[in-house]
Amino acid sequence: MIPFTVRWIFTILIFFTSSVAYSEEVKSNCPRKIASISESVIADTGARILKEVYKALGCDIIVEALPGRRALAAFNNASLDGELYRLRIAESKYKRTFVRSDTPIFTVNHSLWRHPN
Repeated sequence: MIPFTVRWIFTILIFFTSSVAYSEEVKSNCPRKIASISESVIADTGARILKEVYKALGCDIIVEALPGRRALAAFNNASLDGELYRLRIAESKYKRTFVRSDTPIFTVNHSLWRHPN
């Protein structure tokens, strides 16, 4: 018969080994590098929000600012895991499978103002 202490140590070892394996599995699902549109205040704000969200999920991501066409090309050749935002009109240019988030990070409304005179 196995002594109680040996069984207890073995149980603790199994628990810690499985929790380490689980945490590594979660980390492997995290994106590594995401593109944002360069020289855009909206993209800078979105990148900050996205980093905070992924950090809360336990993921450290890199947000790389690129011009729009270069970001699209980098996503298509698998240099990036995703893009911060993209207009629907550009989705036909994707050659890789992508998933659009159902929840927007932000929305933009355009308005036209004119002087009453």
